[in-house]
This record gives sequence, structure tokens and C-alpha cells, in this order.
Amino acid sequence: MPELRLAVVGAGFMAQTAHIRCFQLAQGAQVVGLASGRPHLREQVARRFGIARQYGSWEEVAADPQIDAVVVSLPPEYNPDVCCGLLEAGKHVFAEKPMALSVAQAERMAETSGRTGRLLMIGFMKRYDSGVQRAKAWWDEHVATGEMGNLVCGRAWCLLGGNWTANIERLVEMVRTDEPQAPKPVADTGPDWLPAALAAGMPGFASPYYFFNHVHSHNVNLLRHFCGDGYEVIHADLRHRTRLAHIAYGDAVVTLEVGTGISAHGFEEGLRLYLEKATIEVLPPPPLLMQGGAEVRIFQGGDVQEFQQPMGEWDWSFRRQAQEFVDCVREGREPVTAAADSVGDLRMVEDIFRCAIDRGLC
Repeated sequence: MPELRLAVVGAGFMAQTAHIRCFQLAQGAQVVGLASGRPHLREQVARRFGIARQYGSWEEVAADPQIDAVVVSLPPEYNPDVCCGLLEAGKHVFAEKPMALSVAQAERMAETSGRTGRLLMIGFMKRYDSGVQRAKAWWDEHVATGEMGNLVCGRAWCLLGGNWTANIERLVEMVRTDEPQAPKPVADTGPDWLPAALAAGMPGFASPYYFFNHVHSHNVNLLRHFCGDGYEVIHADLRHRTRLAHIAYGDAVVTLEVGTGISAHGFEEGLRLYLEKATIEVLPPPPLLMQGGAEVRIFQGGDVQEFQQPMGEWDWSFRRQAQEFVDCVREGREPVTAAADSVGDLRMVEDIFRCAIDRGLC
């Protein structure tokens, strides 16, 4: 099978520090094009990474029959129109998370992927972390079978301590520009029922809803990866710097705790789940820390007690994610972060905000 010909749409921070290089390293593909509406930035980034073709817009990429698949590295408000347009043009698409800003737009994207028969994969790279994959393999073997009993309670958290970039800027010199952003389609401005106080500044990190969805969709996605979608949001309080939600899975309640930053050396993030016969803890590394996997700690009770600390490979979740996208396209299979699954992330985010609004805790 010939190599997959990839183009990247977007030449900003994440494209430069993670996506371009990781897709260049993927076996079975080559990055042949770069699109950006900022000419100076595009030219400099293309030169740095040795990318031959340049495009002034995503529409030019969509119209190029020499491109098989596209990596979309844009903010989520642009994803619906850009990704759907590329899918309609016959391109397979990888898009940065979060998928969109509303369930309605996420469903539109998933429907377009299914109807066109083109893959749409969302960039929740934590699911491709080697440590997370070891933890999920243990979970599926021992928990999904009922061997470890039912879920009792849990905690998912992200308090944004430390340095999420792991100072990658010291290893990857950034190309910066003062050029204004080129106009892009903004199909998604959040749910139409969202109060103005929560949508204020949308799109943008000044918006409470936008910030929560953009940053903490990772935590929602990881929780769903292990516990699924059979939940009910029974409490949510968004009034404070630390935002809380209680998510019930039957008789068990998992607390989601997210914040705007604490003093810590590491990236303060994790998932801890307590079962009747075991406890599992997953501690992801800072997202842009190269060659590091999540720490995993498992305690199994019963007649013979045991503590395990499965180790993942020395690898980077972004590299593994890029390779998975290429492999899925070439092999015609679905990844664990396919569009249809990622609709569930928006659904949980909306459920949390609806719960807080209904209780007057926002």
C-alpha cells in the first residue's frame, strides 16, 4: 500500500511542538503539505520541517486530490465546518480535541464521518499513553469481567499544577508571527441554552464553559474510557475556582475536581477508582513531556493482597497517537478516540453544566 499523503491545517503551537513532527515520524505516511492563512508563519514552519507544499486555506487542501488525510490543529470552534468540509471532500481527518463546543455540532461531525466513510479521529492522546494502555488492559481483564467487584467510588482531577509544556519550548524553537489570524468558519459557539455568564468571552479561555471544555475534556474523556457512559451527573458546583461534579455510576459516585492552577512541581492530574476488591490509580505526565508514560498503581485485595505498578514504554503519547491514526486509515479500522465516541465527551460536559445551572450553582 502506498504511503498516506498528509497535510496539516494550522501552524501554531501544538502543530509545531507535537503534531507535525510526530506525523513525520509515523510509518506508512508522509507529511507533504501545510496550510495556514498567515503566509510568513506558514513559510517559516514549512521550511523548518521540510514540507514541500503550502496552502493558504483548508479549502485548498480539500480541493487537492493528492492529499489523502488531514491533521487539523485548530481551536474547537473551527472544527465542525473545517472537519466536515474535509470529510465531504473525501479526506480522512485527525482533529485536535475537544471535538467541538456542543453536542449538536459533535453529532454533525460524527454523522458526516459515518456517511462519507472517512475516518474522523479526535486527539485525546492520553488514551494512547503507554501507561494508560497498560492500565486499561488490566481494567478490561479484571474489572470488566466482574472479578474485582463493582465500582465503589472514585476521583478524577486536574488542578493544573506545574508546567504542562514541560518546557518543550527549550527543545523546539517556536516560529512566531505578528500576522493577524485569517478568517475561519466559526460554526460552534456553544449550546444555545448556556447562560451569558458562562458563555461570556466565547470563544476563548475567558469563557468558563470554553475553558472547562477545552482543558478538562481530557479528564472527562479518560473517565469515560474506564467507566463508560452509564452515568448520571447528580451534583455540580461551578461557582468557585475549583469546580466540582459528582458523577454517579449506579451506587458509586466519582468526584470530578478541576481547578485553575496550584503550586506543584508535577502536572497535578489523575484518575483513582476504588473497586470492591481493588484500587487503581493513573497519573498522566505533563502533556508535552516527551518519552514519558503515565504512572499506574494497582492494589488488589482478597485472600492474597498484591500491589502492582505496571510500566509503559518510554514513548510519547502524541507519537503513538499519530501512528494509530495512520494505521487505522490504512487498515480500515476505528480508533478508540473515533468521532462517535468523542460525542460522549461533549455530552458529559453539557450534563455537568446543565446540572449546575438547574441547581443555581454557577
